[in-house]
Amino acid sequence: MAEEEGKKEEKFDFTSAGEELGYISLDQAVLQARQQAQEDGERYRVRLGWDEIVWSEISSEEREDTFRIVLQFRRPGLEVREDQTGEEEFVFDHAGALVFRQVLAWPESGEPQEELSAPIPMSPVDDEDVVQSPSNKVGIRPGGTAEHNTISFIRAIKLGFQGYFNFTGRSTRAEFWWWTLFVFIVQIVAAIVDVISGTGVFTVLFYLAVLIPGLAVGVRRLHDINKSGWWLLLILLWWLIIPAIVLLFWSIRPSSD
Repeated sequence: MAEEEGKKEEKFDFTSAGEELGYISLDQAVLQARQQAQEDGERYRVRLGWDEIVWSEISSEEREDTFRIVLQFRRPGLEVREDQTGEEEFVFDHAGALVFRQVLAWPESGEPQEELSAPIPMSPVDDEDVVQSPSNKVGIRPGGTAEHNTISFIRAIKLGFQGYFNFTGRSTRAEFWWWTLFVFIVQIVAAIVDVISGTGVFTVLFYLAVLIPGLAVGVRRLHDINKSGWWLLLILLWWLIIPAIVLLFWSIRPSSD
């Protein structure tokens, strides 16, 4: 009996260090995100050419194993346009360790040549960790969930080519359909030029130029609705109609959390 009671007691032991594991609250996670951002403030100011920068909370939420915080960064002032602000996402585990960090949107004015991200836990932002942000602006849906839904036609084309080989991250519904419209318009122009010149080379060159970034945008659009990018292979079965309808339905769905 004594041995059985001893085994039961072992289940409630502390860690090997003799201390109970500590967990942070959502408010503490928000505070850590602001501290992380402020510690890298000089790097932002240099990249954006700003003298001062301030951060404010856009949204914060507690998930099953993590906290997700989105902060806005901008120049100080009362009247700041939306295109003069940026947004950055922080994800912490419940023990307070930084799991993931990325810039969701850079200000249109003063956007750097390289974008900033740090997906490495507990590490400062490094130049080697620069990645392309999958979208431009962040809006807030009811319930505090972030959805990227504001992007211009030119911005979508720019993001498509900047993410040429980027098959990770997300592309919003607007970004995907602006890119699709761009491809449709240019292929018509290329076909007209081919007819006039009698060569047929312009259409081929254009298709080669947009093939990979187009696939990347499609994969990121599937990620944006929490689907695997491998579902894009259904396009190979377009002649069966149903796979094409499924992909079309998914492409018009709004962003998921």
